[in-house]
Amino acid sequence: MIAGNRYHKGLLTVICLTFMSFTESSAQSFLKIVWEKDYDVITTGRINSVIKSDDGAFLLIGETGFAGSGGTKILVLKVTSDGNLLWQKTLGSNGDFKFRSVCKSGSEGFYVLGTKQVGQSKKMIWVVKADSNGNLAWESTLSGGDGELVSDIAESSDYGVFVCGSKVIKGDHDTDGWLIKLNKKGTIESQALFGKRYIDDEFSSMISDNSGGYIISGSTSVKMGDDKVPYFISVDFRGNKKWEKSFPDLVRTIPSSLYIGKDGSVVCLAEVLSGSGLFEKVSKLVISQSGELIKNVSINRHLNISKNSYIQVKDDHLILLSAMQDQSEIISDKYIIRLDNSLKPVWIKTQDLESVSLGCLYRIDDTNFISAGSVNLNNKMNCEAAVFQDLSDREIETYIDQKLMKEGMAQNESKKDFRNRIGRSRYDDYIAQYSSDAKKDLSLIPDIYSRDIGTSADSRPSIIVSSKKAAEEAGGIVLKGNYYALLIAINEYKDPLINWLDKPISDAQKLYDVLVDDYMFEKANITFLKNPTREQIISALDRMEQELTKSDNLLIFYAGHGYWNSVTQKGYWLASDASKQNTANWIGNSAISDYIRSIPAKHTLLIADACFSGSIFKTRAAFGNLDKSAQKLYDLTSRKAMTSGTLTEVPDKSVFLEYLLKQLSENAEAYLSSEQLFFSFKPAVLNNTENVPQFGVVGNSGDEGGDFLFIKRKK
Repeated sequence: MIAGNRYHKGLLTVICLTFMSFTESSAQSFLKIVWEKDYDVITTGRINSVIKSDDGAFLLIGETGFAGSGGTKILVLKVTSDGNLLWQKTLGSNGDFKFRSVCKSGSEGFYVLGTKQVGQSKKMIWVVKADSNGNLAWESTLSGGDGELVSDIAESSDYGVFVCGSKVIKGDHDTDGWLIKLNKKGTIESQALFGKRYIDDEFSSMISDNSGGYIISGSTSVKMGDDKVPYFISVDFRGNKKWEKSFPDLVRTIPSSLYIGKDGSVVCLAEVLSGSGLFEKVSKLVISQSGELIKNVSINRHLNISKNSYIQVKDDHLILLSAMQDQSEIISDKYIIRLDNSLKPVWIKTQDLESVSLGCLYRIDDTNFISAGSVNLNNKMNCEAAVFQDLSDREIETYIDQKLMKEGMAQNESKKDFRNRIGRSRYDDYIAQYSSDAKKDLSLIPDIYSRDIGTSADSRPSIIVSSKKAAEEAGGIVLKGNYYALLIAINEYKDPLINWLDKPISDAQKLYDVLVDDYMFEKANITFLKNPTREQIISALDRMEQELTKSDNLLIFYAGHGYWNSVTQKGYWLASDASKQNTANWIGNSAISDYIRSIPAKHTLLIADACFSGSIFKTRAAFGNLDKSAQKLYDLTSRKAMTSGTLTEVPDKSVFLEYLLKQLSENAEAYLSSEQLFFSFKPAVLNNTENVPQFGVVGNSGDEGGDFLFIKRKK
């Protein structure tokens, strides 16, 4: 689903919400109603989706009710930017028409995907294109049946459309993911089926990948009859498959909707079911453009998220219409909620349970949103819409500014200058504390809900991450965060003047395996970049900077070409799109050092297996930490690095990494510090290569004498 462009059927019952509760007299003044309207249309109706017209007005699209013998139709209302009704129209001729999805046309107008019921048993797939005034451009009715389902629609680059869903394969007794391509006149151009034989595969949502292709999500299973697991494919602009991925470990996780994150990753909201098939919780899956699972984070089970009632806002935050229920069933409310990109609540607004049913949201800009649905007036369902303004960012910012001034920030001093003056660590502590205080003092989250979302003093809710269970197995160490890894391996370079390498990806895969099998790293918390561009590397580091906390642990591994400029005294990593003649796509060691300093992890360890990798250090030495307790090393902040050499070239076949992996694999200790690890294999490297591996502190990065601990997983 393209956030802000279209919305689909709900995973749950459509949410009831009354905008009348957004009043200025409320203590929660961070939401302001700009306008609200109900529309007394000709026949009973409800709105399922909102899109913006090319002329700045809004198109409200949904279904009419049962209107005599004519059956249900697709209802379209056009309203001005301040909510005044311009016109209303219905789409569809004879038969009952059911809404499935809508998307905007780049040329003008919009497409609607639905189904058409003909008689008692015949159901057809129905696609229509209309202009921004609701005039029909073309209508296409496709063969359909009980075994053919459609769920989403997206415009193709040639102004045709793709439709996705599932289709029963009678001979195989299963369903396959189904992708249909229509040309700009609505005629079928091609069809394709995806999935495994004897396995039920289906598609639910699709989205442009911003490079001419599409990402499609759905579900599959390991074998026939097993629980569903997430299923994703990537296709080009013609619908040809580029890659296909499923995640067998994420059992009963059903993808719901998609959007593209600001770093280019694919974000999927999914519902997780219990063993009995009941709704349990919502997960956010972050997937790379190559189909690798980057992150899986879940929110407390009592926050149920409806598929057609969320919207992506700036910085990957989400606003949702949803329901909350206490385990004891004492609390049961409808509400609107804003979550940050780690699914931490920013604010919750409880709504009155009256006669309004709203099921869709549309982002107008960073602070203004429109939602629509239906309202029960005199036993008749009229259409309802309202625009509201989210003022929370402004209020929180003002609150924090006032608190920082009490801590010594001058009136005309920027936060950046204040941070540089008092130190990043102290500044970050202030921001974390006052962001948490703001939620209480500004009534952003009512006290009655704090327990249900697990909000704690440091504003971190009880988010269920995949490494939490493993963290409980750490024995004597008191773990406060998770273990993350960013593995960067480059074999292939686009510039023919840069030699290809044979080993980095296979070496990184071995490291990935030992981290997951033997240590406290979960697959969902490891980002594995294979032949990444400079942009992909920087985006991954940006994401680490935003999402990691001061309790987490981060391992960064780089294997690929390095370069040392002896004239400028600067070292670089070469991304896959680096050019020998131009440094534009080179990544300076100083930039890596800056990220190591700014990523708010408790412990960060860089392992660089590249030529000239020793230039990352400001200091290099043994620090005598071996006599400190594991808990002491863990409690103190650390920013360490180990490299395969100094300012020299290193061979493609890495002796350094061979012995590092050997030591990690054979280690029998519960806790192994990075310093102990390094000095345990350094002699073997010196005896078998000309290179001199290095270990030390990344200078001016906030190291306080602690160390990164590799903690063995209990088996």
